[in-house]
Amino acid sequence: MPLKTQDKIEKEILNTEEFFERVQKDKKLFINILDVFAKDFRHKREKLGLALKRKDFSGIASLTHSLKGACANIAAKKLKNTCVLIEDAAVKNDFSLIKKELAQLDSSFKELLKYIAKLKIQLK
Repeated sequence: MPLKTQDKIEKEILNTEEFFERVQKDKKLFINILDVFAKDFRHKREKLGLALKRKDFSGIASLTHSLKGACANIAAKKLKNTCVLIEDAAVKNDFSLIKKELAQLDSSFKELLKYIAKLKIQLK
């Protein structure tokens, strides 16, 4: 079953067409990479929380840079864009902006997980 056409909002969450092309339309690989991404994201987000408590701006910048790359790889544009903002705020030592954008990051990640769950059903 091919992937359904996405609207603009869905493409911001996860551009499935772009990512599906990257995995050469391999459904199993598509889902596997998304699962690995989610696990890795949770791990890095936990480390990000610890870095935030220590006000380790260098660590925050490094972790969000890594997350930004992972988000770009799977075409999760909304998450990637938030990572860019957090990384920039960390470079500027802007603690309040980091906290604000981390809340957005968490919200966008939940949104992505819901969308991935829908995709898994669609691809069965």
